Amino acid sequence: MADNSTTPDPKGKQIASDNVPENISSPQAEVESENEEDNDETNTGATGTPATGKKKKSKRKKIKAALGVGSSSESSKETTRDDLSKAVAGLNGDLSGKQAAEAVRKLSLEDIMTGLASSESSEIIEEGPFKIVDPAQVPKEPGPLISGFNWVTMDMTSDEALQEVFELLYGHYVEDDEAMFRFNYSKSFLRWALMSPGWQKEWHVGVRATASGKLVAFISAIPVALRVRNKTLKASEVNFLCIHKKLRSKRLAPVLIKEITRRCYLEGTWQAIYTAGVVLPKPVIIWCYVVEDPTTKKLTDFFSFYCLESSVIGHAKHTNVRAAYLFYYASTLALDPTSSRADLGARLNELIHDALIIAKKYKFDVFNALTLMDNTLFLEQQKFGAAGDGQLHYYLYNYKANNIAGGVDKMNRIHDGGSGVGVVML
Repeated sequence: MADNSTTPDPKGKQIASDNVPENISSPQAEVESENEEDNDETNTGATGTPATGKKKKSKRKKIKAALGVGSSSESSKETTRDDLSKAVAGLNGDLSGKQAAEAVRKLSLEDIMTGLASSESSEIIEEGPFKIVDPAQVPKEPGPLISGFNWVTMDMTSDEALQEVFELLYGHYVEDDEAMFRFNYSKSFLRWALMSPGWQKEWHVGVRATASGKLVAFISAIPVALRVRNKTLKASEVNFLCIHKKLRSKRLAPVLIKEITRRCYLEGTWQAIYTAGVVLPKPVIIWCYVVEDPTTKKLTDFFSFYCLESSVIGHAKHTNVRAAYLFYYASTLALDPTSSRADLGARLNELIHDALIIAKKYKFDVFNALTLMDNTLFLEQQKFGAAGDGQLHYYLYNYKANNIAGGVDKMNRIHDGGSGVGVVML
């Protein structure tokens, strides 16, 4: 899979490729600037707060139009604050099982993942944990499941367990609203994504049907050191919440979320990061390219993107869409005190232009990017086209944070000031 070719750099440098598996003038920007002056501190400590909403730049609507599928109108769902409050209490163990179940029953998964956040406000809050957790009060055993199902820890070093998780995700994970696309995965990708440095075996949580032993639900987390402005948190990245389609009415999602939270608590991890609104997939492989100064032989720039193929469900002609997703990049210009933001923008445009050429060479159908990092410096210039069909919201579990600029304004248009988000959730 390695690509050992080189391509000329716009300024005479050479791009050497190698595959590896791995001052915004707005109130919220002012909050970020003020908080940067505080001292570094690691926080420990159950609700989530929205960190940002970012505009997704994609071609999915155009693909659907080309395939002859129109956008279906979404029915609006209203959830009362009382329902949300009850659900929060249930997840925190402040309600009886029956009361919590009744509250959660009224919520969709989207409500659970996004509705627990405080609404946007211009009021500046003191950042930190919502709740300080007493380790002695964390249950040592999982909570009860509905009759006919039991908890299991999936050993991802086992080929058999890996196959089970692969099959569950392949058949029941992410689909779009029209059930037209479903992400394809590989077992090698799953091992890479779920067994990142410092991975915890107990954080690969499954649910089996007692009678058949079949894996019917899964959720995972991996450890991360997460910087929120000037504070570094020992956190987890929660992902791959997947439930068998026939069991969606069993309300297993909040139970899985509560269980992965308990297991993280047992390891002294009190915060987590997750996304909602649009679920991002994991890459099968990541293409990484570096720029080397021909004189000093030092690396000056770097960019990467990953491949995710989607099956086109039930279409006679088109069976697959091959998409590239922009991953991390860096340039020494960003650290040069003599360089301006315009200089950085010009350099990033050169780099991403090369990325688009390389992606075309590898026969990708589309190239997607969010408005995080410094992407707003090149999205329009590189003709990424109209906005995608949604936003991706980042949330922090058990941590209060003022809103972080996501690269878009209140009208969901690209903001010239850029984004305060530097985390790419796969």
